[in-house]
Amino acid sequence: MLRNAVESIITHNPYIDSRKLECMGKIDKLLEILACPKCKGDVVKKGMFIVCENCKLAYPILENEIPDMLIEDAWPLEKAEKNKFKHNLKI
Repeated sequence: MLRNAVESIITHNPYIDSRKLECMGKIDKLLEILACPKCKGDVVKKGMFIVCENCKLAYPILENEIPDMLIEDAWPLEKAEKNKFKHNLKI
């Protein structure tokens, strides 16, 4: 259900170039529209995380490329760096 909602948002967003998205992965597509839920700043993908450099938070990307963007589930950036941006979390 979440996957369908995200794909619908991406597909119907007039600000996203659909030709560019065809060759990108799901997370890469999401990065076009995702922002840090805490500071609303830009985020980047690092390993198995979506990272906000402003807040120093790392949001885990779970199986099937589903990002967990809940602030309470975010890892401190330092912890993610120590784990080489890897985790073994599941949905």
